[in-house]
Amino acid sequence: TYTARRTGEYDIHVTLCDYEIQRSPFPLDVYPAPSNPAKCTMTGEGTRMAVAGERATFRIKAMDEFGNIQEEGGDYFAILILGPETNEEPERHTAQVVDNQDSTYD
Repeated sequence: TYTARRTGEYDIHVTLCDYEIQRSPFPLDVYPAPSNPAKCTMTGEGTRMAVAGERATFRIKAMDEFGNIQEEGGDYFAILILGPETNEEPERHTAQVVDNQDSTYD
């Protein structure tokens, strides 16, 4: 058995007495594991500042636990923005997240 940690195309070579067995090497495609929140990143100006009444933008990059970038979309990211307190309750906003189907979300 083995555990691959990096995505990509591999070849599995199987030998006996220094000779490869029939049909060796075997092609192997390794795909990303499910996204891990601890490895995902968020970038963009909207992560640092915004102007009242104007749209602020950012981008999320989905990665697995080994730091491999996802090859497609399909994750559900929820965004909740808590702001300054007004009347003893924090101002709450949600952000729309668009799945770009390429491991990025805007």
